Amino acid sequence: MPDFPLLDRYFPETLLQDLVDNRWLPIVGAGLSRNAVTPDGQAIPDWAGLGREMGRHLGEQACDNALENISAFAHRFSRVVLVERLREMIRVNDARPGEAHRSFCTLGFDVVVTTNFDFLLEQQYAQLQRPHHPILDEYQLAIGVSRGVTNILKLHGDVNHPAHLVATEDDYEKFVVQRPLMATYLANLLISRTAVLVGYSLDDPDFRLIWRVVTERLGTLRRPAYALIVRASPTEVARYARRGVTVINIDEAGAYGDLLAQVFDELHRYLLEKLAQRSTYRTDDSAGQLRLPENTANNICFFEFPNSHQWFYRDYVFPLVAQEGLVPLTADDVVAPGDQIIAKLEMLVRRAQIVIVDISTSWGEAAVKLTWGQEGVKVILVTTHSASRSPFPDLPMVMVDLDKEESVQASAQALVRAIQRVQPRLNEDMRAEFERLYANAEYASALVLGVGLIESLLRRLLHGADNASSQNVRLRALMDEALRREVWGEDEIAEYERARYVRNRYVHGDHQGVAAVEYRTAAAGVRRLLELLQRREHPLA
Repeated sequence: MPDFPLLDRYFPETLLQDLVDNRWLPIVGAGLSRNAVTPDGQAIPDWAGLGREMGRHLGEQACDNALENISAFAHRFSRVVLVERLREMIRVNDARPGEAHRSFCTLGFDVVVTTNFDFLLEQQYAQLQRPHHPILDEYQLAIGVSRGVTNILKLHGDVNHPAHLVATEDDYEKFVVQRPLMATYLANLLISRTAVLVGYSLDDPDFRLIWRVVTERLGTLRRPAYALIVRASPTEVARYARRGVTVINIDEAGAYGDLLAQVFDELHRYLLEKLAQRSTYRTDDSAGQLRLPENTANNICFFEFPNSHQWFYRDYVFPLVAQEGLVPLTADDVVAPGDQIIAKLEMLVRRAQIVIVDISTSWGEAAVKLTWGQEGVKVILVTTHSASRSPFPDLPMVMVDLDKEESVQASAQALVRAIQRVQPRLNEDMRAEFERLYANAEYASALVLGVGLIESLLRRLLHGADNASSQNVRLRALMDEALRREVWGEDEIAEYERARYVRNRYVHGDHQGVAAVEYRTAAAGVRRLLELLQRREHPLA
């Protein structure tokens, strides 16, 4: 069974490429809110349902047009009563996000546009501990959208801000005139990104107006747009097509919300997998480790800390961490396609062997929660305040003191001791993982893991307890020293360099021209070198 059955069946490759390149502009409508969980199990009405309910109070004046019914209701009973009725109908006080919301919000978009009046997206992002920023007013755009968070552009406002609510014919007619900056911002997004409509209706006049302007001005250069629909009828598909929108029609059996959740879960896994493959890494070691299959053990130690503490971690902690055979890594060491920030952080946290989080950062608690359900990931919390209460009392926490030189060094050593406690047999575990990969004929992955293990073991053998300073010794000098001290000979060095060459071609995506037998031969050579080094039980220093 394929890893992404729904994506393979229904999604064009170009649309998936746009997802990885951070070019999606999800536009969320009332159809997604129908998946909310309510105490009585009743679904929240969509736009048409809101119109029917308002029409029920209008008697003979009711019609089949939702916008006209809502407008007539406001005219007859007042805007205040309209807002009160909308709050009741969308279940503001008791509706909670459903599985479709959860899976959608894991995707880490930097901008989400919604025409919904409710707060289900905000609630779900809060539950996931994902930083988010609702935008309702133009002055918020003038200040600037936030990086590293999900900006929720609430195009029609919400029921807590009646002045910004776009619900009646009069509201729609005035939207572009009275809120030109909001309309311009949306038009700019539609020019540079691929619109993906989720639970959305093309009946919204303001969106149709902006979409028409973009289409008229760009013509055939306009980016494509898609609508994600479950079991769409031929009439719906044709209606969207007339407006230049391609329907992704999920024609499968199952509940609407369950199918949406499955689609978003597949998109989420696809995004993280492709980010690991296509990102640019500061070092070959980190590139190799992160491009291993997702469930493969590795020696990545991911750090999330404030920029003001860079000096402490990079100068004091990272050399000691490398001494333990780990590859220290931060989000700044990785450049993701499309300047992905949120999804990149999740990819790094989920793939790391050990995660060290300063809980004072804005992403601290979210980073910890991203590790939940990830088998084998060890988490260590860091705080600079002795009185800090841990939000996760079951996790180890290290207090670091950065005020004095002697306390700085002691803090770095305390952090490394915490690593040793949570991962006491790192090299043994990595060697066992290498053997598992080799036995399963996963030679490329075994090669990546084994090359890193050889370098770590070699530094330990040559420099022992002084291995922290050994991290500054270039690899070529390390090879020469190993030869001089008879750790191995010219043949072993040549074999290692051949293996490293094949490894580097793999981690940099240069697979063409590398036959499967080359991976097998290189991995077998690495296996022999590991056996040679591990026969030397004590450091030579």
